[in-house]
Amino acid sequence: MKLSTTLAIWVVLATSIRSAQPAEARNQLEIGEAHYNVAEFKQAIRHFELAAQADPTDARAYFGLGQSYENLALIGGPL
Repeated sequence: MKLSTTLAIWVVLATSIRSAQPAEARNQLEIGEAHYNVAEFKQAIRHFELAAQADPTDARAYFGLGQSYENLALIGGPL
């Protein structure tokens, strides 16, 4: 019973943290992901950087940056 209560509290906290994320960071992250999904890595980098500036605690922006830079290197594009 304690595990389910702890899990429920964790879910509530995670949801409240997600909803507290600045709207600008969320928007930039979504735009970056859209560019990434169509292999527009330079544009994705620009938006992931803006997302990281708007919310430096969101690891997804940094992950997107890393993936985008990695893909640019793999296809031999200029960094």
